[in-house]
Amino acid sequence: SSGINAECPLRPGDKVENPNEKWGLLLGNIYTNENYYFSVVDFTLSAQINKNKYGFKAWDELLSKVDAMNYKIYEKQSQIIGWYHTHQGDRLVYMSEKDKKTSYMFSADWQFGVVLNPQKKTWRAYNGKNINESRGYVLSSK
Repeated sequence: SSGINAECPLRPGDKVENPNEKWGLLLGNIYTNENYYFSVVDFTLSAQINKNKYGFKAWDELLSKVDAMNYKIYEKQSQIIGWYHTHQGDRLVYMSEKDKKTSYMFSADWQFGVVLNPQKKTWRAYNGKNINESRGYVLSSK
């Protein structure tokens, strides 16, 4: 089960001017008990993409952002625990074949991916090497 304290740049209901998909990394911490992994996101890093492409260049730029933020990551004792990705407009929220290929890079049981559609105000979380749909929760402080 994945618990998500999302500081995601896109929230359900946000107006999206760019019709292209958005994606980025989820950074945070992992907690365990006898039966579960709990992943808590401390912050996100957005990727710069063009025309729905998230290839090597976008990953390289994103990982450079991670390196530049090492002090913040170290301070919060955070690590890369997953990724997020949007499906825009009328698209359903699911792991496409392309999304599954990306998720293979996050195949540990405690790593996860979130697919969301801000226009439909829906999202789903998936975890592990089998890309199982998992429970996710949004927790926020008042």
